Amino acid sequence: MYLVERPAGWFLVHDIPPRLQPAFDKKRLRKSLGTKSKSEAQRLRPDVEAQFRDLLADAERRLNLPMAERRETAARSKAATIMEKSAIEWRMRYLGAAPQDRARLEAAIDDAAHEHEERNAIFGHGVHSRDDPRFDAIPPTERAAHFVEIATAANVATTATIEEYLKTVAGDEKAVGQKRTALKRLAARFPAVRDINRRGVQLWVNDLATQGKKPATVDRYLSDARGYWKYLQAVGFAGEDERPFAELSKRNRSAKDRIKPFDPPDAVRVLDAARRASGVGDMLGPLVALAMHTGARREDICALRVDAVDLDNGWFDVHEAKTEAGVRRVPIHSVIAPLMRALCATSADGFVLSGLTENMNGRGDLIGKRFSRLKTAMGFGRAHRLHSFRHTVATMLRNAGASEDRVAAIMGHEYRRMTYGHYGGSLGLDALRETLEMLRYPGVDDLAGMVEPLHADP
Repeated sequence: MYLVERPAGWFLVHDIPPRLQPAFDKKRLRKSLGTKSKSEAQRLRPDVEAQFRDLLADAERRLNLPMAERRETAARSKAATIMEKSAIEWRMRYLGAAPQDRARLEAAIDDAAHEHEERNAIFGHGVHSRDDPRFDAIPPTERAAHFVEIATAANVATTATIEEYLKTVAGDEKAVGQKRTALKRLAARFPAVRDINRRGVQLWVNDLATQGKKPATVDRYLSDARGYWKYLQAVGFAGEDERPFAELSKRNRSAKDRIKPFDPPDAVRVLDAARRASGVGDMLGPLVALAMHTGARREDICALRVDAVDLDNGWFDVHEAKTEAGVRRVPIHSVIAPLMRALCATSADGFVLSGLTENMNGRGDLIGKRFSRLKTAMGFGRAHRLHSFRHTVATMLRNAGASEDRVAAIMGHEYRRMTYGHYGGSLGLDALRETLEMLRYPGVDDLAGMVEPLHADP
């Protein structure tokens, strides 16, 4: 079994042994892992490998059966597939019906279930009608009851509406992909919606902690699961009063997991190291400089386009952000103004930070990993990361006496239930510029030395 990367993401592939290929009518097993991240694919791989092994073992067993029994097994499988598809069609009619019409539909569903049960008996046992003496000897099954459960939404697979739900979710490819991964983990633990209950979810949370999942990761899984649960309630697949994800006991984040700001002297030291690590046209130094003087998120900076920058009036727009408040207009600090002008002038692809490689996690993923290696080599732990500059800016501005509403507007935060959006809400750009200019790092008066390499010939 091996991983294969395709434009749609990573797949697990297994070449079926020739002797088992007749059972599958194909030469390979292939399944999408639902991610473009190789590390995430590696984490998901064992579960899919186990599924492949089960399929191969079942094929081995079926191929060792006598021919007559083999045909009977294939026929039963075909009948079961037809039965389930029909049940799903009935479910759509049932959910769309008015409450007063559902009793009549339930009777029709029950009749359809028994018709399929009879068809299944005919397919699976070579019985061609109820008049056949062998019909009464056929062992009863639970297929009719299962049909009714599916058709009346009493038994819905947790995976059944994940993709429908994700179409309603706002966010970029990375955010949606993370939700998909979280919900697939939920479905692996709870195959049917009716299996999801508060005790079971608590045990799942306990197991995730035992597996070494960080509290932030567990919180994200639960947040994504709650959103999906609300959707299941809205479409009638989950009870309105059921709250399986409420009031759970979780491990709190440790101090080393919490993001810490860089102290101003340390921030300058990291900037100097990034400048030294940057070659001609390299964007690591400029990324750190912009993060230090804007407080913007990594992707806000890396996705910033030249046409979103007004050099004459000294501002730039963040058009896409994690929250509504994050869509905003930010003044350009005087220290980075020459650097911003040079970056815009030398851009080869329309982005302020030119030449970055984009993947599922955005344009900032790879350069963000470079920064991580740099700061680790300098002795900083996991509490210090590129996002730490965002905390640094907020802390320095507050320490300088800036008001919370202005800091919130610059950072793209919500403040007192008001969102300071594209133009800073009720705050003018001049007021925000005055606040941002309070930001001063020791020994960093200008960044002219960073401009020259941008104009140099490679």
